[in-house]
Amino acid sequence: MSIEKFQSGVSLDCTLQVVTPENVCFDYRLAGPFPRIVALFTDYLLIAAILLGLVVLCSTLFGEASVGLILLSFFILQWGYAAGLETLCNGQTAGKKMLGLRVVSASGLPINAQQAFLRGFLRTADLIPYGFAGIFSMFFSRKFQRLGDLAAGTIVVIEGKQTQVSGIKDVKLTNISPEIIPSKFRPDPALIHALALFIARRPKLSKPRRREIAWYLARHFIRLWSLPANTDPDELLCLLYLHSISDESILSKIEKPVKKQEDPVMNWLTGEVVA
Repeated sequence: MSIEKFQSGVSLDCTLQVVTPENVCFDYRLAGPFPRIVALFTDYLLIAAILLGLVVLCSTLFGEASVGLILLSFFILQWGYAAGLETLCNGQTAGKKMLGLRVVSASGLPINAQQAFLRGFLRTADLIPYGFAGIFSMFFSRKFQRLGDLAAGTIVVIEGKQTQVSGIKDVKLTNISPEIIPSKFRPDPALIHALALFIARRPKLSKPRRREIAWYLARHFIRLWSLPANTDPDELLCLLYLHSISDESILSKIEKPVKKQEDPVMNWLTGEVVA
């Protein structure tokens, strides 16, 4: 289950923050109604051009017998164009690709064929009457979801605007070491998501504010593992986050403090004192 959050101060194309199953935060820029309408109009122009070409070709080759083939082609394009391309092209139709849009699952993962065909099937409902149903739904949805998106569990994002939230590149340990975390420490999913969201928000906070917010969670581990009272709560949560995603390459590059921790650390699982 992902945890999502909207950044403040964005009125139209909001930024959606998603924690993936791998416990990494990503920012997705949600596409508003206007670029989606332009992409839809572009797709319909392309469909019209394809149908016109088929009418000319079939009329030349088959004469009046081409009517059935043209109607069949219209049916396939009407119901299968968007769903087929979004399935084969990872959430993009020709119009969405031109506008830099992509359909993804609400969890941030690529959509599957079932989601693509469900949102495509409900496109007609969104366009009745005159597209008001879909536009009305988008304006009253926090994620700009039309009826098809709500049913399929999808969102439309601006391609290339999703960025991995690091927030820990500037961490320099001064009074703690990665070894203070017991080797048997296994954070539960709720803790991992809380850490990921803190790391995502961290670059926007001042150092005093970071410590103030981090203290509410870090004090539990400071007391549980018998850490010194002056342990930096911000640095401790950064270490816990790195441990939770098991990023050994990052941990190995973090500069360790000159003085090693000498106070005893208690393993939270076994209650044993770790040297």
